[in-house]
Amino acid sequence: MSQSGTFLVLANPNIATKYVTNDGFAIPSVNVLNIVGLDSVTTSASGSTITVKLAGVTKNAVQYGGVDNALENTNIGVDGAILIGANNAAPVFNVPTSSDNSITITTGVNTLDFKVGVPGVITIWNEVNSNTTMAVNKGYISTNEGVQVVLTLPSTCAQGDIIEVVDNTSGGYGWRVKPNTGQTIGNANVILNAPNGYIQMEQNKGRRFNRVKFLCVTANTRWIITSSRGNNTFNEG
Repeated sequence: MSQSGTFLVLANPNIATKYVTNDGFAIPSVNVLNIVGLDSVTTSASGSTITVKLAGVTKNAVQYGGVDNALENTNIGVDGAILIGANNAAPVFNVPTSSDNSITITTGVNTLDFKVGVPGVITIWNEVNSNTTMAVNKGYISTNEGVQVVLTLPSTCAQGDIIEVVDNTSGGYGWRVKPNTGQTIGNANVILNAPNGYIQMEQNKGRRFNRVKFLCVTANTRWIITSSRGNNTFNEG
């Protein structure tokens, strides 16, 4: 049987004639007792065995109370996903994100690793050997020995956010930093405009270890150079 079933109750002094549950009791009628599955519970019988089990279970999902108190399944989480609730809505597995990139989130099998950046303070340094869009309050070390690395400032920043770029190559290539769309970089009387403005290491003269530091002074739109070491050149765009 499925969803509901019956079994025969024989007249015998050793067989119960009243079956008590957590919510009421049942008495066989004409030696028959019905076992009924409701909502997310099914029943089945074979030979001398009655089986009661949950229905609609999805492997690796989590069940929660849905419409009419029926059990429903969440989506299946991926590496690093956590179950997040909502007001009067179903919970969902999602991977945490950092909207301003101030937190670096690394996911793994049943693991999450958070590295928190402090506004105005560089606590995280990243080696880069290819073109990259940077994140606020992080430092970048260019390491490509064969080609210049182009680093783009992030499209969003809060006043007080900083970024620093340092060269660590044998000399001759290093880095170029340019503003994002709609942004400018100020340095004394020079304004570097997107999309063609930039500051870069002087190229192919054996220079190395050049560095530059940027400060966001107007949210999302204006950066200034607060320090620059080495022979760096500008293009206003």
